[in-house]
Amino acid sequence: MNIITLFTPKSEIVYISENQSIRQAVERMRAHSYTAVPVLSLDGAYLGTVCEGDFLYYLIDHGFSKESFEDCNICELIDRNRYHSITVRSSMEEVLLRVLKANFVPVLDDRGLFMGIITRRDVLNYTRRVNPRFLQFGALKSQSSKRSIK
Repeated sequence: MNIITLFTPKSEIVYISENQSIRQAVERMRAHSYTAVPVLSLDGAYLGTVCEGDFLYYLIDHGFSKESFEDCNICELIDRNRYHSITVRSSMEEVLLRVLKANFVPVLDDRGLFMGIITRRDVLNYTRRVNPRFLQFGALKSQSSKRSIK
């Protein structure tokens, strides 16, 4: 299975550019009701992901002032140890391992440029299409209750 069939392309998602301020990033995330957003360099490389928690930690460490939110670059918040990316050549198993830890997985091309994301929802919908019984909670519930009776 080619994972490219699961992903949402860059043109259809919200991302933050490396030259944006923290304030601009917060406003963009808030406008779209996202809790995490990829950050891209001006040439399209994936730099990392920022999430709501990153902003909270920034507030704890620096306090709130309009100036600090306006003057600080979003790249200061990126935690590069989370939201590890995959390439278009990655296996479905690798995708599954990544979406267990995060709501989405950034997908890069062979040059390391950001192509889009695969969301946990994309993986669950794919799994449901391949195996319709997978997410039939009523069927799963009734099977588990039968097992407990025996």
